[in-house]
Amino acid sequence: MEPFISLKNVSIDYPILGRSERMLRHTLMNTLLGGKISAGKKLEIRALQQINLEIFPGEVIGLVGPNGSGKSTLLGVLAGVFKPTEGEMIQTRRVISLLTLDMGMFAEATGLENAAIMATIRQIPRGMKKKFIKDVSDISGLNSYMKMPIRTYSSGMRLRLAFAMAISIDTDVIILDEIISVADEEFKNYMIRCIVNLTMNKKSLVIASHTKQLIDGLCHRIIHLNNGTLISNERVIPQNSLSESIELMN
Repeated sequence: MEPFISLKNVSIDYPILGRSERMLRHTLMNTLLGGKISAGKKLEIRALQQINLEIFPGEVIGLVGPNGSGKSTLLGVLAGVFKPTEGEMIQTRRVISLLTLDMGMFAEATGLENAAIMATIRQIPRGMKKKFIKDVSDISGLNSYMKMPIRTYSSGMRLRLAFAMAISIDTDVIILDEIISVADEEFKNYMIRCIVNLTMNKKSLVIASHTKQLIDGLCHRIIHLNNGTLISNERVIPQNSLSESIELMN
């Protein structure tokens, strides 16, 4: 079976300081140490180290690890936000991500306008745009709030809109960060049902979460990260039925 995404020896380096801060720091240090610090030397930290990973159709993959372990950085790589410093990523299918609640949305635009903008960005055919916007409105359950600017939305309402747009797009892989935790009980249940339906239709989902019940209940594979290194890549059987997972999440 061909993987949707393959990471081969992927490493990511982050600059520690901005350019202006670095120049100021070098100037001060050179003054104090007699010019022993090279102004051209980059100050970087390695956020991911030699990651090898494949994502196959129908999988729910959970990323676990302490804060700062590299979970969000790895999601960013899979979503195409970060380009590997070393190694390569091979992507054969369509990917959409929900890494932050406001990602890809415009605060002054209404929910309906944001859905229309997303349809344009994702190159949804003109004849399908009206249906896409209606689907987003129906799935989100925001009703009259769809006509209001999203800057007036609560975090839960923004999640509803973002998730509705993500699952209304014909995609193969969905990338989710911890933001599922801000959903209210009703919509959280709905999201879990959608996750199960997606995998039954051979879609894949990658989610980073500290919620053990969610990871154990839904995931087919658990990736454990620590200090930017992949510690384990364990294939598991979801422990709970759909109803049990929903109950444990509430």
